[in-house]
Amino acid sequence: MSLAHAQPNCYDVCVSHTALKRALIQLGRLRQDGDRLLVTFKGAHLPDCKLLALHALCARVAHPSGAARAIDEWEQDVEET
Repeated sequence: MSLAHAQPNCYDVCVSHTALKRALIQLGRLRQDGDRLLVTFKGAHLPDCKLLALHALCARVAHPSGAARAIDEWEQDVEET
């Protein structure tokens, strides 16, 4: 996630799985603005933007290193048991 959007509580996001991206857009959870995917948080309990930035940084490290795949596989194993 990036904090580079001018609208309050609106963030750029990256989705690595095409099917997930398509589903989130169809559900109205994400919107596409040109090449950018955006999410807008609404409600009384908004996430801390510093925690969102930390999560984005962790994701940028985990995905290229292959750790994200291992985590996904572990989560699937947990869900199946």
